[in-house]
Amino acid sequence: MSYLAGDPGPRPRLGRGPWSVVGALLVLLVVLAAALLGVVRADEAPTPAAAAPAGSTDSTDSTDSTDSTLAWVRVGEQPVPVSASHGPRVRHGGLAAGFAHDELGAVIAAINISTRLTRSAGPDVYEPTARHQCVGDIPAGLAAIAVQTGTAVAGAATATEFFYRIAGGDPRGDTVVIALAAHSPQAGAQGGYAGLERTMVWSHRDWRMQLPATAPHLTGSVDGYLSLGTIHG
Repeated sequence: MSYLAGDPGPRPRLGRGPWSVVGALLVLLVVLAAALLGVVRADEAPTPAAAAPAGSTDSTDSTDSTDSTLAWVRVGEQPVPVSASHGPRVRHGGLAAGFAHDELGAVIAAINISTRLTRSAGPDVYEPTARHQCVGDIPAGLAAIAVQTGTAVAGAATATEFFYRIAGGDPRGDTVVIALAAHSPQAGAQGGYAGLERTMVWSHRDWRMQLPATAPHLTGSVDGYLSLGTIHG
């Protein structure tokens, strides 16, 4: 029997009164439940992350000193530093990128990029490194790499410890000059350290190196430098 086809007399009207109240209450409860469920789901929904403003720096903070989490990997015969907090965040196809906008980020970038800009790294590494991670006269830099020569016996020029100091600029700004010194058997035999200066430019949210770069030289002292620690691995 259908409730919609009842007798139009008093009986259907008496039945319709209390049941209509119950039905209305049920409908109201369903509506309230749906509304509450929608509020809960809205509260549980993740808040969209705000986009980083153009030109903003990395959020990673720096101690601007030696990094206890520093590790070393090899690029050819040479060790290069890597850090979970200072970069490189991306290592692929022999390249390394994604350095923190701070002192150690600039130092680690200078060593990583410089080491990959050598003839021994091969054109598959030094050419894209120069084109994508350097500024300045890229053709002149590539031409200088192509005619590099080396006379050291295997392992003699491999660094066993790196030292650095800020020679100019600001590592939290747009440009900084990093002075590097490396202890190696070859440099030690000559009574000093292999020294070089690298100008690093903050561009497109990463450190890039100025080309052409100055040639390495022998430096007799690391007074005023900070050590990156003994190289392991």
